[in-house]
Amino acid sequence: MKRNSEFAEDLTPAIAFVRRRLPTLVLDQGFNRHESPQTPLSTSARRTSHSQVAFQPSVQTSLNPPPSLIAYRATLICGLNRVLRRRMDANEKGDALEQAVRGIETTILRSFPGYSERTFRIESKKLIEIDGVRHEIDIYVTVALGPGYQPVFIFESKNWKDKVSKNDIIIFSEKIRATNAQQGFFVAKSYTSDAEAQAKRDPRLVLLNATELDSSAVMVPNQFHGLHVDEPEQMSLDIIPADVQNPRTSRALDPKHADFQLRGQSISLIDFINAWATQLRDEQTQSFKSLQAGWGPHMLHLDDERDFNEGEATVNGKPTRKMRLSFDVRVHVLKAFVVSAFDVATRGRSVVVKCETPVVTALVHFVQVDANAAQKSADR
Repeated sequence: MKRNSEFAEDLTPAIAFVRRRLPTLVLDQGFNRHESPQTPLSTSARRTSHSQVAFQPSVQTSLNPPPSLIAYRATLICGLNRVLRRRMDANEKGDALEQAVRGIETTILRSFPGYSERTFRIESKKLIEIDGVRHEIDIYVTVALGPGYQPVFIFESKNWKDKVSKNDIIIFSEKIRATNAQQGFFVAKSYTSDAEAQAKRDPRLVLLNATELDSSAVMVPNQFHGLHVDEPEQMSLDIIPADVQNPRTSRALDPKHADFQLRGQSISLIDFINAWATQLRDEQTQSFKSLQAGWGPHMLHLDDERDFNEGEATVNGKPTRKMRLSFDVRVHVLKAFVVSAFDVATRGRSVVVKCETPVVTALVHFVQVDANAAQKSADR
C-alpha cells in the first residue's frame, strides 16, 4: 500500500478546486489576529504565558478557510481520487480506502501546533460483544478532550462498486448503539436513496462520500476536534475614584504595569485574576453537558466579582477604602468532529496517538476597579 505522504502530492489543482467550492467560514472564533491563522479553529499558533499577553474583546470575523483546512480538503479529494482510480481487488480497495482515511486524519493531527497534548486511542477491527452479539468495528476511536469528556467515534469504510444499501446502514446504526458512540461515520463512494433516508433516522450517523476529484460532492463536516477559547487581545484596568461621577474621566492602566498589593503583599494582578477565573472556568466546564450539545461552537458566559474592604488592597501605592474587581469571561467550546490517526505498521492492534489540540482556557475580557483613591492615582 502507498504511504500516507504520497496522498499529499500534487495538491495545487485540488486546492484550487476546494477554494471554489468551500463556502466562506463565518465563526465567532477569535480569528482576529495580526498574523494569518495557521491552524483551524485556533486563536494563536503559539501559546503565550498569560502575563505576557495583551487583550481586547474579540469581534465576529468572516474569512476564507485557513490554509490547513484547505490542505485538509485537498488531501481528502486527492487521496481518495488516487485510491478510487487504482485497479485492485476488493480487499485491496478496502485497505486502500482505510489508508486514505488514515492519511487524511493524520493531516488534521499535524495541524495543531502550540497546544497541550491530548491522547487519542485508536483501535482497528475492534470486536464488541453486547448481549451475546459480536460486532466488528472497522475503526474505533476514543478521544480525551477535556474534564469528563472522552467520547467514542466509530468508522465503517466500504470501497464498493455498488451503492451502499439500506440494510448496511441499519447494521451500522446497531453498531453505534452497541458501542454507545457519540458519532458514527460511514465512508463509501455512493448510497442508495433508501440508505440515505435510513441514515437520516439516526442523528448520530454521518454519511461521508469518497468521491472523484471532478465531483461536486466532496467535503466532510467542517468541524474539527478540539475545545477552543475566544482570547481577547487587550485587557485594561480602570480606576474610578468615588468622587468622579463621569466614568469618561477615569484613566485606564495596563494591569501588567499596575502595582497591586493585597494585604500588604505585592502580587501580579493578572496572575491573581487568571487564577480566580480559571477556578470558576474549571467548575463550569466540568458541568457543561458536552455529550448533549450539538456540533459546532458553544459559548459559556462566566462572570463574577470580588469586593475588598478598607486597607486590604492598594493600587500604585494608594490605599483604597473599598475596591471591587469584576470580570467577564466567554469560553468557547467547540463540539468535536472526530480526529484520528493510524499507522499501517500497527494495523489490527491498538495504538496510542498523541495529538496537540486546543485546551479550554478562560481569560478576562475586562476588569474594572472601583477604588476610593486619590485623583492622582487615576491619572498615573
